[in-house]
Amino acid sequence: MKPQTLSIIEKIWEFRVSTGIPVCFTLDAGANVHILYPQDFKIQVNAFIQEELVVFCQKGQYLLDQVGEGAKKV
Repeated sequence: MKPQTLSIIEKIWEFRVSTGIPVCFTLDAGANVHILYPQDFKIQVNAFIQEELVVFCQKGQYLLDQVGEGAKKV
């Protein structure tokens, strides 16, 4: 694990403890951190990302995604 990845994880843990927001994370095969949280906390978590985590992102870029509606018969 890369040092910056560990720093991101520690910041997520601190945010979760200090706010009580049920934010968590997972890692992919690389050093990429995927942050998971309920939609109800989107504004607070996005502000946290901008204020605390974007400095760790290459060129300040990151992706926002969400769970889809599932499969639909066509």
